[in-house]
Amino acid sequence: MHIIAAVRNRIDRFLRFFENPEIPFHRHLITFAAVILLRQVLEMFSTGHTMSAAEIVHYFLWYAGTAACLIWILQLAIRGEPARVARVVTSGYVLVLLAPILDLLISPGVPSPMKYLQGSWPELLRHYGTFCFRCGARGFSIGMKIEIAVVFVLALIYLAVKIRRPLRIILSLFRMYTALFAFGLVGKIVYDLYDLLFRSVGAVVVTIDDRAMGAFLFLPAAVFVILALRKASPAIFRALGRDLRPLAILHYVAVFVIGYLLWRNVMDRSTLPGGTAAAFVRLDHRIFGFLLVPVSLVGGAIFSIVTNNLSDTAADRASHPERPHVAGSVPLATYRAVGWWSLSASLAAAALAGGLSLLFLGVMVGGYALYSMPPLRLKRVPVVGKLLIGTNSVAAALAGFTLFGGEVGAFPPLYIAFFCGPFALAANALDLGDVEGDRSAGIRTLAVILGPTRARWAAALFTVGAYVMMGLMLGDLRLVGPLLLLASSHTYAVLRRPFRPAAVLLVNAAAMTALAVVLGFRAAG
Repeated sequence: MHIIAAVRNRIDRFLRFFENPEIPFHRHLITFAAVILLRQVLEMFSTGHTMSAAEIVHYFLWYAGTAACLIWILQLAIRGEPARVARVVTSGYVLVLLAPILDLLISPGVPSPMKYLQGSWPELLRHYGTFCFRCGARGFSIGMKIEIAVVFVLALIYLAVKIRRPLRIILSLFRMYTALFAFGLVGKIVYDLYDLLFRSVGAVVVTIDDRAMGAFLFLPAAVFVILALRKASPAIFRALGRDLRPLAILHYVAVFVIGYLLWRNVMDRSTLPGGTAAAFVRLDHRIFGFLLVPVSLVGGAIFSIVTNNLSDTAADRASHPERPHVAGSVPLATYRAVGWWSLSASLAAAALAGGLSLLFLGVMVGGYALYSMPPLRLKRVPVVGKLLIGTNSVAAALAGFTLFGGEVGAFPPLYIAFFCGPFALAANALDLGDVEGDRSAGIRTLAVILGPTRARWAAALFTVGAYVMMGLMLGDLRLVGPLLLLASSHTYAVLRRPFRPAAVLLVNAAAMTALAVVLGFRAAG
């Protein structure tokens, strides 16, 4: 027993070297990235296949996804400080160098292809318990089998040092095994998903490339990172969540869908038999744009919220003392870091989504920077500031319109006039809840200039004008009733006292969703 205790203590001291909180976490991330890139270079020698840039991104995201998943699983197991787990896991990925090195040593000059698990689902499920070791496994080299065995032995040692409960150790190893097996099936999952979605569309040619795989893998990687962060700092996570403003984000997601549906309504349907649009012939990584662009919008929104709040600290002390940067519920350095990391994830998601998503996301983030941040800080200029909100809505619609190849010049100009005209003017209503804070900070909004009462009626008039123009755009008398209901609800939300911005945003989100539904029915018809 003394020997076991001494060995456990020695291993624990070794682990503390990697868990050292004095080493900045970004250095562990740099180490992780360097190891993964080196692995890919070695793999080119061991497999005899030169990777493209898209393949490198694809497999990098695969490793990032597995790392985030393993961090979450081990974090649940040891119930310790998540940052320590993340430091050990990211450093431990040096083990991925084993597979290509062993393949080069064991069979020099003989290519050892590394691929996703392949075969029928019954065959794959039968081999669930032996996928690391069975002979002739397609896509699994000898080096990979040894590498995985070493990983599980070291994981067992790590868990045995950190926790003393055999059942929890076994359960954690089972979760790790299942997770790695699932990541090994990513290729099979994506191919079968595409087949399920598009097998009935005879004229469509589905192409699954490395960008499609990378786009797909970004989603589980993001989910596991969020789960790990939530476990790491639940109080900070809750404080940030309360400040997320989901209704404003929902507006831009709905407008993105509106842009896509506008493309469906204006594209030429006469190119292929059966009315299938020519732009639909190639469905590749951009299919996942429907998921990645909303993810990108959320990340961009978090960055914009953080930078706007930091710029409005003086005003928020008067009108929004509950916000994290004012209440002190989130350390200022952490708050800034959340903004920049969210922007990085947002840009990555937009780049993977394809089309012109990255450009239009940049326009939206830049628009909010011009709106809220020095030196220009155009929110201080009446009307002009809200024009940027309309411009951002156009950018979100263009992201959807161009996702599958729509031409920017073909975007309906009437919708540009709507978002930059009455819609932007109606957005002045959102300032009615910040009159005192804006006045104290020297921000001359319409509510500050006209006073709350007159600004309220002006915003109500602009709101009615927005719904009138929406009715003219749709040109369908059957929609008069729903539009009157939405217009009256929106106007009431603007005029009610006390003013509640959430009520205005809720009706606005409902209106944008209704517009998307109408356009969707037209596209389907």
